[in-house]
Amino acid sequence: IYRLSMMISAVETKLIQIYRKHIQRRTIERGLFYTGGRANIGDSMVPWLINNVGGKEISYSNPREVNGPHLFTIGSILQYADANSYIWGSGFISEDSKVHSKPAKVNAVRGPLTAKRLKGLTNQDCDVFCDPALLTPRYIEPTIELGTTKIGLIPHYVDKDKLKASKIFNHNSVKLCDVETENIQQFINDICSCEVVISSSLHGIILAEAFGIPAVWAKFGNDVHGKDFKFYDYYLSTGRKRVEPKCFYTITELDLLNILQVKESTISSMGSSLLECFPNVFK
Repeated sequence: IYRLSMMISAVETKLIQIYRKHIQRRTIERGLFYTGGRANIGDSMVPWLINNVGGKEISYSNPREVNGPHLFTIGSILQYADANSYIWGSGFISEDSKVHSKPAKVNAVRGPLTAKRLKGLTNQDCDVFCDPALLTPRYIEPTIELGTTKIGLIPHYVDKDKLKASKIFNHNSVKLCDVETENIQQFINDICSCEVVISSSLHGIILAEAFGIPAVWAKFGNDVHGKDFKFYDYYLSTGRKRVEPKCFYTITELDLLNILQVKESTISSMGSSLLECFPNVFK
């Protein structure tokens, strides 16, 4: 009898949880979704950027927990999208990512690989490609002297403990730019103080290129999730052909002289197209 009572109690608890999560969910006017849980420059920028673009503060909200329109922007988060989701520059994390259900509206995605994957999943077309982080220079400027350091190193947070094994780490003029931060101004200052950056973080690359700093994509291994899908997606969005990464452990100064940079006019055009299609429901 005791065991039966415990089983019934467990079932009742589960049913209550399901009811609250999927049926009795509150409704909001608008929400902003991004990956949380740890300090990370890409996520830290989201509420700041949307406040600047749309002119309104939009609070973080998880579409799994409440009903109502949710804006998806910076990040490889499109796999979390559902019928409440408005997509404005997000990307998939990998080539086999899926969505929970067809998004309400797709205004822009990070790149053509994401667009192709989304088309196959939901039959939705999108031809506006731009990671919203490219808009950053329109709303913030560096407050330090530019180019005072030769090389900036930007490891993805999963790579930080491997950095000291890199030959380039021992160069006599390097700066570590830490992506695990909520201080947007400091991160921009750190990047802009460098002549060139080497990064295993996608948003390290994107922010550097947004401010005209040459950036090298380098890898320590395969610990960054997604099998490089998001990197290829971004590079293709800027009109460059498939860019391959360098090895962080063996990269040389010669590699820093042969960087395929994106044109400033391309970044400007991409940003303007992105701003033109900002979803009205979030203004």
